[in-house]
Amino acid sequence: MSRRCCAHSALRVCWSLGLVFIQPGWVGLITVVLIELGLITCASIYNPVFAAYRLNAIDPTRRARVLSAWSIGTSLSIAAITVLGGVLAELTTARTAIGLAGVLLLATPLLLPRRFSTPPAAENEPVDLAKGSV
Repeated sequence: MSRRCCAHSALRVCWSLGLVFIQPGWVGLITVVLIELGLITCASIYNPVFAAYRLNAIDPTRRARVLSAWSIGTSLSIAAITVLGGVLAELTTARTAIGLAGVLLLATPLLLPRRFSTPPAAENEPVDLAKGSV
């Protein structure tokens, strides 16, 4: 995984913390629009790159199973975190729940792999179709 990918990971998590500072009126609306634009832009750069990196690290015969597991795990974790956020907002305030979620998101780049490697050279070499080797 490249350092650039890790930088985009760090950029995509810092936007949510800005939602704590939203004020009523036009200023708040513009703040939400800018925060969401930044979040969507950073996530749209990072997510496909990291998904490709993870798929390259998996045995090709197991990719369908892994993709199914990622899909199920992602859906379940989104549902569970949404419920936990709602419970936390009910016990405290919505602003507190959003702030805590933003702080917890700041720790997620630490969960990324620290090893900056590329797939094996044999997979990255161009294939000469004229020679018949595939």
